[in-house]
Amino acid sequence: LELMQRLRDKIEASNLNERVEDIHYLGYIDKEITLPNGISAIIRQELYEVSEKQTIIGEDGEKQEIDLVKYYLDDEPIAVEINGEIYLEEEIEQKDELKAQVEDKKNEEYSKDKDEQNPTLNEMEQERMQELADTLGVSEEEIKAASDLDADKKINDEEEPQINEEEIMNNLSVKNEFDPNKNITGRENFHDLFPGTNEFSKIYIVYTDSIPQGGQSRFSFVGITRSGRLETIPMEQDRATNSTKEDYNIENDGTVDKEQVTDRLKIPGNENRGFSFKIEQYGEISVKYSERIKTMSNGVEEINNISIDLETSTRRPTPRAVRDLMNDKGQNMYDKQNLIEKADDMIDNTGKETTADAIDKNSHNDLDETIKYKGEEMTVKQAIEKIAADYYSRPGPDPENNTVYQDAIDKLTQEYLNMDKEDSIIDKIENVEEIAIDDFETEKDPRGSH
Repeated sequence: LELMQRLRDKIEASNLNERVEDIHYLGYIDKEITLPNGISAIIRQELYEVSEKQTIIGEDGEKQEIDLVKYYLDDEPIAVEINGEIYLEEEIEQKDELKAQVEDKKNEEYSKDKDEQNPTLNEMEQERMQELADTLGVSEEEIKAASDLDADKKINDEEEPQINEEEIMNNLSVKNEFDPNKNITGRENFHDLFPGTNEFSKIYIVYTDSIPQGGQSRFSFVGITRSGRLETIPMEQDRATNSTKEDYNIENDGTVDKEQVTDRLKIPGNENRGFSFKIEQYGEISVKYSERIKTMSNGVEEINNISIDLETSTRRPTPRAVRDLMNDKGQNMYDKQNLIEKADDMIDNTGKETTADAIDKNSHNDLDETIKYKGEEMTVKQAIEKIAADYYSRPGPDPENNTVYQDAIDKLTQEYLNMDKEDSIIDKIENVEEIAIDDFETEKDPRGSH
């Protein structure tokens, strides 16, 4: 519900001539990406069908409303439906493949009985309204009339003090917010990165000039406790010499680009880790978790920053595989330096962003390494395929089209890539086999008739 509400709010805030009528969740689409360290990963994107009303100016000069059906992956528009035909956005690659996936997901959802389909945004909000009405013993109309009633607040005698977020947003000039309990890197959340902040349940990004005794940076972090107490979180403005106002940002799809940032703050006591800010289209403030990386250029030491998007109220979650790149490990530090050096050359030469596919693979990608598994020599990839065959589905005469077998390989490969990179290859393969055994024991026989 919350994700669909955010999508609706973003669409209507970004497009003043469009009004969302309803949103229907159609499932997810998996996409394979290649990370800057050369490792392949699978990211999962949610597919939404959005019914909209769009205001246009007709031939007579009068405003008219037309009905539109659009399709979004997470919060990005990818297609529009006209007269029952789906047309993808021009800039999207592999149009035919993605179009087929969208059509398959839509057909799969609408082939179900109505009561088995995913509830739409309107239906979920209606159900929430009915539950609240039942709890309060009033009618839905009375709730709608009480515009100051917060439908999400707890109705009990021991409820926590209520936080007037609207007043906070107005008084503090809040530009974005995030949950400090969610992981920022593969292993660390905001509390881990910034000890002493555990009492905060939400962090607001605000203009510094909207808070008393603000610093010299353009943006500041303000934490709020569950009781509603606000406190400015002391960050330090990054004024490193030889440091630029650009980040090498790793996007959620594995794309690497140089991004001009507006401001950069560092965590006190940790000069190499912090956050950068960028003013996006329509005035949205995006927040990046960034790390300072030292590289050499023509014998001169340079300070560069590498970043990933921070999940906020306006930004979708960053895939685990991307967050893992920012773990504070020795091998990862080599990966980051290598990424900057190669991406810098390619971006400077082409004047464009570069995809991770174009960045050379390094030793971190060990899927082609030879190991001894169950008495036989084989690559890591072959060992994963063998485990898939043993516990999920035999390859059969046409393994490429055996979806159960291929899905098992994809799942186990992703599990392998997500494991601690400090573990030995054989330890990771043994852990993969344990996952497969657990799956096998969960089902009576996953191989079934495959």
